[in-house]
Amino acid sequence: VQVAGKTGTSDDLRDSWFAGFSADIVAVVWTGFDDNQPTSLTGSSGAMRVWQNIIKHAAYASYYSPEMSTTEKHWIDLENGLLSDDGCENAVELSFIVGSQPQQESDCSNSDSTNWFYNIFN
Repeated sequence: VQVAGKTGTSDDLRDSWFAGFSADIVAVVWTGFDDNQPTSLTGSSGAMRVWQNIIKHAAYASYYSPEMSTTEKHWIDLENGLLSDDGCENAVELSFIVGSQPQQESDCSNSDSTNWFYNIFN
């Protein structure tokens, strides 16, 4: 696994930082005391070692995208945010959680000639 990152150490070794990433993981680690006492750790001797341990385990964990069966797509008029037809000028198709889409319909209609460019190809 290829990774990249940057260490950080505050004055008097009070804070140890490491921010790093791989192709699909980003993590930032800070080590220090709440009372601002020195830790005797640098970015590479403290936070980076914690970060390496996190990435070592996370890099081999399978990621499953959540099932999105509770969404549906609707055409929306960008001018007013209401439901529209796909041929309406300024219409975009967006995903909504079932039942959360707008209920009111826009004045726009696919049979209108308001989108003359679209109508040329239909």
